[in-house]
Amino acid sequence: MRQLLNKAVWFTIICLSGFQLSAQNEAGFNNPYEVIYNHLDYLQDDNFFPELSARSFPADLDSLERIRSAQLMKRIYDGKGLYVHVSRISKDSMYQDSIAEDFIYFPFPEVLPDVYVEKIDDKWMYSDLTVDIIPDLYQDVYPFGLHRVIDMLPAKQGMRYFGLYGWQWIALLVFGLILVVGYYILSRVLNISLKLMTRKLTFLQKDQIDLIKRIDGLIVLAFLSSLVSYMLPVIRLPIKMSFFLLKINEVLFTVFVVLIVLTLVNILKAYLKEAALATETKLDEQLLPIVIKMIKIIVVIAGVFNVLHILNVNVTALIAGISIGGLALALAAQDTVKNLIGSMMIFFDKPFQIGDYIIAGSNEGSVVEVGFRSTRIKKVDTSIISIPNGILVNEYLTNLGVRNMRVLNTTIGLMYNSKSEDIKSFISDLKEYVSKHPRIWQESKYVLLKELGPSSIDIMLRVYIETTDYADELAVKEEIIFNVISIAEKNNVAFAFPSSSVYIEQMPTQNNG
Repeated sequence: MRQLLNKAVWFTIICLSGFQLSAQNEAGFNNPYEVIYNHLDYLQDDNFFPELSARSFPADLDSLERIRSAQLMKRIYDGKGLYVHVSRISKDSMYQDSIAEDFIYFPFPEVLPDVYVEKIDDKWMYSDLTVDIIPDLYQDVYPFGLHRVIDMLPAKQGMRYFGLYGWQWIALLVFGLILVVGYYILSRVLNISLKLMTRKLTFLQKDQIDLIKRIDGLIVLAFLSSLVSYMLPVIRLPIKMSFFLLKINEVLFTVFVVLIVLTLVNILKAYLKEAALATETKLDEQLLPIVIKMIKIIVVIAGVFNVLHILNVNVTALIAGISIGGLALALAAQDTVKNLIGSMMIFFDKPFQIGDYIIAGSNEGSVVEVGFRSTRIKKVDTSIISIPNGILVNEYLTNLGVRNMRVLNTTIGLMYNSKSEDIKSFISDLKEYVSKHPRIWQESKYVLLKELGPSSIDIMLRVYIETTDYADELAVKEEIIFNVISIAEKNNVAFAFPSSSVYIEQMPTQNNG
């Protein structure tokens, strides 16, 4: 009798439970929060009831398909390291997406844009589209047959040690060992491959080869980091731990990629440096370090923004804030921006190069450096003057350094008491000397009686000396001037100097009275 009574009680409990479960299956949900909370809450290790979690999926599916969809969707969230903050999910039954303008809610619009819950007949549940793409998403998250490995692992197995099952600790240990051994083997193989490759590239210099050899370890680390992103979800760690480890791995992958790109930029710099040395202009050598530095800054900034995006920082708002701050800074530093634009104009227009002797306004000297803000010029007294590029590009600039010849343009003044025959002989001998001089350009030379000046008979001497060196120019001019003096002495003419005559019409008388 007692056994019969116990069986009756258990039969009643089972019937009531089945009735309650059936009622819950037909119930549906009032808002996005209830759908997602029900889906995830009943798939926790300490509250594992997949048949109840399946209520968040369309009722027109059979029970096994609903359960399968619920479990796969949970694994997709876990595999991507997506931690659902249920407190942030809308509890509004009339919630509308601002972009789609429909009764739908996206848990992760950027990462999973096709996964959403929708309102149908006043009830919320996962959409049919989401159910359709779950198998494809599952294989994308667990590629290379890893989804089959996941299916073979039970949801619960053994006892927990510090929050993890024993098999999970073993899997972590094995996985870590695989990473260490893999790094050692792959780095060795890649290092040998790069050595063989650099031997065939004969145009590479030693410093370029050294830079290429340094990149092997970074490439292996980036590869292993990408491998971790696929293998770690297989271990099925608790979502918070998985979320943290995957975020750290994404940050490390970004760091490795940035370091690889920076190394490639250094290799490019070494190659372009050799090319810049082969060009005639020296501005290329000055411009190259600045361009390389700008590229590195851009790469680092891109890496920083990617890390901020990984850490769920609102990058759009940050960029907007930086843009507003940058505008305010630009308004406050107009001169700096003006100089920066001026430096770009100098680099592209190339009005001079390093080493040229220029005259800019009241300043003159040899160009020693062209920077982003200013150009430095060494004056004759070896002092350095910095001219802001914004001012320099607006100055009338004379570049004496681009001359392929130097001019000697002078006037020789002879005294008025010189005889005409002597003057003609002097001019004739001077023309002959100029015509035979090996350093004087013969296409354009002038030795002529120019005019009768106030205190001298002026003879014009204009010749072009074939030299680009200032010291050589002075030496040739000195030689020519000494020969002009010798020719004048030979022809009995003397050089005049500025003088004036004073005529007194009447001498003053002396008064003795």
